[in-house]
Amino acid sequence: DDEASFWLLVAVAESLLPLDYYTPSMVGLRTDQRILEALVGTQLPRLGAHLRRLCISTPLYSTKWLLCVFTSCVPTHTMLRVWDVFFYEGNSVLFR
Repeated sequence: DDEASFWLLVAVAESLLPLDYYTPSMVGLRTDQRILEALVGTQLPRLGAHLRRLCISTPLYSTKWLLCVFTSCVPTHTMLRVWDVFFYEGNSVLFR
């Protein structure tokens, strides 16, 4: 129902994601994007170099992923698995 959906959204925004994710400054989102950029650079160095050569910044491809917690960029069955682990383990799962 609508009320349950609302309170789930509140829980995600206030408890599971870093502070300031959904504020005008988006400090939490920008911090996660820097973490993602560092992980790509160390774990996938060829991809990181390729993205830099093409001048593709991390916010360009990751903003929608992170703000929507992958709801619109992966198949539904994958998104449901990500959300299962996200609710169980928290935000760190988004970087695996």
